[in-house]
Amino acid sequence: MPYRLAIFDYDGTLVDSRSCIVQSLAAALSCEATPEFSARVRPQIGRSLAGVIRDLSTPAPSETRVDDLVARYRKHYYAHEGRLIHLFPGVERVLRQLVADGVKLAIATSKPAAAVTCTLARLQLDGLFAAIVGDDSVTQPKPHPEMLWNVLAGTGCSPSDSLMIGDTTFDIEMASAAGVPSCAVTYGNHDAGTLSAASPTHMVHTADAILDLFR
Repeated sequence: MPYRLAIFDYDGTLVDSRSCIVQSLAAALSCEATPEFSARVRPQIGRSLAGVIRDLSTPAPSETRVDDLVARYRKHYYAHEGRLIHLFPGVERVLRQLVADGVKLAIATSKPAAAVTCTLARLQLDGLFAAIVGDDSVTQPKPHPEMLWNVLAGTGCSPSDSLMIGDTTFDIEMASAAGVPSCAVTYGNHDAGTLSAASPTHMVHTADAILDLFR
């Protein structure tokens, strides 16, 4: 088996959360979740929430204001995530098959780990992951490799034994910086052309195709 550890991004890789993210950002910024606003948000999904809010806000907000907007975002997000967030097709089957095959699973996400754990529990997937590292446990957000360093330390796996799977260039760049092979998935937030420019080790177009990389 070429890889012993599968490290997944969360938003856009395991779950389709774009609608919830767009609506929550619109609610925080007191604007409408129009197609134009969604188009602005989509390339930014996967970055730290505070950084996205800073970039979307005009004029540039103070740090106190950013904290307030983050709190407003999370209030809306947690109120609606049960209705708006769903697994991508094939994801549950892939995760359970990888575990059955002896592959360790982990998550490296720009969300707080507790928020991800809560949603995974609702989806009855919370017991599958050996490590969940969120942006609340690192000092440097993606694409800095600190998040992957923490995952590797927590699972006891080496970079060459691991595969980072994500839907954005932030995931691929983070993997490259950590010396970890990467797989770009094209069904999430960044398109195939954008992902190719980041030079992932592999690229797949469906969740089911991830299994072929572990056989």
